[in-house]
Amino acid sequence: MTTLSGPQLVQYLQRINVPQRTAKQLTPCLSTLAHLQFAHLKAIPFENLSLHHPKALERKEGITCKLEEVFKKLVQKPRGGYCFEQNTLFAAVLRTLSFSVYTAAGRSFKLLLGSNIQAVTCFASCPSV
Repeated sequence: MTTLSGPQLVQYLQRINVPQRTAKQLTPCLSTLAHLQFAHLKAIPFENLSLHHPKALERKEGITCKLEEVFKKLVQKPRGGYCFEQNTLFAAVLRTLSFSVYTAAGRSFKLLLGSNIQAVTCFASCPSV
């Protein structure tokens, strides 16, 4: 299981604009999950530039699920990320806050168009739910 260090959690919460006073009150409950999810969605956009932008292709950025690289890209640079990257980071944040988390890969099919979409999602359980 991967988690963030204390300083990394502080950086992440700053990135998603969660005030420090609120950060001290984060407990593994449904309201915390909802608050973090909303803040994350507002602050860190989905992006797939690493797959298409010429400079990203030159640097061979690609898509990764390595937490250190995802943290650097989404929090420190700061950029957005692909679904795999978004959920790698969010799962680590939730684990750091003592949520019970597991990740799963999935694939959605559009039968009419014949295309499919791959995604990774994370599931969290709250003790009070």
